Amino acid sequence: MKTGEQTFLDLGCAFAQDLRRLVADGVDSKQCYASDLRLDFLDLGYELFRDKATLQSKFIAADIFDTDGGPLAELDGKIDIINASSFFHLFPIEEQQQAARHCLKLLKARPGSLIIGRQKASRNPGKDSGRSGGAPKFWHSAESWQKFWQEIGEETGVTFDVVVAMKGTKFEDLEGSLEDTDDVSMSFSVRRL
Repeated sequence: MKTGEQTFLDLGCAFAQDLRRLVADGVDSKQCYASDLRLDFLDLGYELFRDKATLQSKFIAADIFDTDGGPLAELDGKIDIINASSFFHLFPIEEQQQAARHCLKLLKARPGSLIIGRQKASRNPGKDSGRSGGAPKFWHSAESWQKFWQEIGEETGVTFDVVVAMKGTKFEDLEGSLEDTDDVSMSFSVRRL
């Protein structure tokens, strides 16, 4: 990213703190985009970080489920890296599939295009227990997340390398002890091959 040649989209960004971290680490803010459903989150981000006069990233209020692409359509095929942190786990599986397809439209259609993120997960994939309220959401295991992208790839004719790391709610390494808890966090990368 520091070469200024790659583009970055912080999807479901809220205050866009991940984008701002990249910029603070030396990435050209003109190569960075952020999108959230609610424009007030984007405005509050400027207020919180006090960078409206200096941050040159483009912020887009958009719904990933807009069937015609909506305001995000201007980025179709132009993004190298999508950060989808705390995003996919908010939706039922059918909506996750829709969002994944839309992400593929946004990414450049070439090897190395990347979707990264972190999200709530479960060692037993399925609907969450309803603790978070609202509509049922689907939480993946490492295996179901890899299968999810394999199925998206089969449908779209794209092959992915999916890497997953699972951690417990206290973020300790749970290698060998996932049986102790069903409530885990997943970090992932989905690289187009």
